[in-house]
Amino acid sequence: MSFNKFIPTPEALAVAREMASALGDTFDEATTSQTAFNLLEIYFNDVASIFPAETASIHFEHLASRDFAAFITPRAGHSLIFIDQQLDCFLFSAFFSNSLLSCHVFEANDQQRVVSLFQRSLMTYSNPYHHEVLRGEQKPYFLEYPKDAVLANSLVLATVGFVLCHEIAHHHLGHFEREQTPALEHEADALGFYLLSLLTRHHEHLPHLRIAPNKLGAPILALTYLAQAVSHAEQKAELLSRAERLRRLLEAQSGSEDAFYLLDGFMAGIPDPA
Repeated sequence: MSFNKFIPTPEALAVAREMASALGDTFDEATTSQTAFNLLEIYFNDVASIFPAETASIHFEHLASRDFAAFITPRAGHSLIFIDQQLDCFLFSAFFSNSLLSCHVFEANDQQRVVSLFQRSLMTYSNPYHHEVLRGEQKPYFLEYPKDAVLANSLVLATVGFVLCHEIAHHHLGHFEREQTPALEHEADALGFYLLSLLTRHHEHLPHLRIAPNKLGAPILALTYLAQAVSHAEQKAELLSRAERLRRLLEAQSGSEDAFYLLDGFMAGIPDPA
C-alpha cells in the first residue's frame, strides 16, 4: 500500500479552532494537525498498551483510500490491521447529526434540515467525496452545538475501539485459515465486544482512546447507520443481525443501564430511511 493519508486542511483547522473557542478550550494548531494525521494509529497504540500480549504480533496501518475497508490480514511474521480513514469521517458525521436529532427540539424547517444532514451523512458510504461538502454545511451546527460534537466524537472513539478489538479477535480466533462467513464475523464481534468492555475500565487513564462504559452502545448505532447506507438487501440484513447480537451482549453486561439510556435515545433519533 502506498502512503496516502488525510492531511488536515486550513479550513478544517479553522473550524477546530472555532469549536475549541466555543467550548472554552485552548487550541494548538501544530499539535492538532499532527494528532489528526496519525489519529487512528494513536488509537491503536492505546489499545496495544492495554492488550500488549494480544497485539504483540500485530501491526497497524491507516490510509485515505476513499473506501470503507477495515480488516486484518496475515503478513510475513505478523498480522496487519488496516482501517480506512474514510470510516472515521462517516462515523463522525452520522453520530453528530444523530445527536442533534436526539438531544434537541427543532422547528419544522430546521428539523428537516438536520434530518437531511443525517441522510446525506449516510450518502458518504457510496460517495466518499461528499463529506467535504457536508462538512461546510455542518459547520454552523458545530459552532452552535459544540457539546454535541464532543458527544459524537466520544461515540466515534467507542466504535473505532470496537473495530480494532474486532480485528484483534479475528487474529486470536484463527480466522485467517477459514473461509470467511457471517458466523466468523459474529464470533469476532463477541470477543471484540468483550475486549471493548475491558477497555472501558481504563477510560480515565488512556491518553486518547477514552471510552466510558456508557458508550458501549456506539457499535450498535454504527452498524445501524451502515445498514441504512448500504443498498444490498442481504448485506443490510447481516448488519442488522450483528447489531442485534451486540445488543444482546450489552444486555448481559451488569450496570449497562446508562449505556442503554444513551443507545435507545439515539436509536429514537434516527430518521426513517429516505
